[in-house]
Amino acid sequence: MLPQNRRYTLVVEPLHFDNIHLGFLVLEVDEAQSYIYSALQQQISSALHSQTVLAEREIALTALQESDDRFRSAFNDASIGMALVSLDGQFLQVNNALCDIVGYGTDELVTRTFQEITFKDDLDLDLGYVQQALDGKIRAYQLEKRYIHKSGALIWIQLSVSLVTNSEDAPL
Repeated sequence: MLPQNRRYTLVVEPLHFDNIHLGFLVLEVDEAQSYIYSALQQQISSALHSQTVLAEREIALTALQESDDRFRSAFNDASIGMALVSLDGQFLQVNNALCDIVGYGTDELVTRTFQEITFKDDLDLDLGYVQQALDGKIRAYQLEKRYIHKSGALIWIQLSVSLVTNSEDAPL
């Protein structure tokens, strides 16, 4: 029961989260202490904003995970040989199809560079294209070249290379 000799204000504040109406916050505020309502309103707004930011972050993380899963599946399950290669030629990630082509297991191939498994007569042409890509003169190239299979046999391949860059077009 509220004391009768004081003035009170009934405050009704709608509560929303992520554009969904949750209900109302109803307060009876002593006009002499209305500053408490103002502080409480700010705290509630801040808490709801924090929850919205966390929910948006969770949605973004889920979307990123789904995108990563799609990439991994497309990469790993491709019927063509694929690799991610560092700027110095080190195999960073390879799929099973490439391993089958060159005869190395994944663990073996990621310890090598493409230079090591490229037939020496084809290496200069490939490295020339790599340099052009790094210099920004071309974004991608294709060529026929020979890889050296683990058994020592030469294998003709059709190589397609695309340079991966960041938002400032710097090679990654």
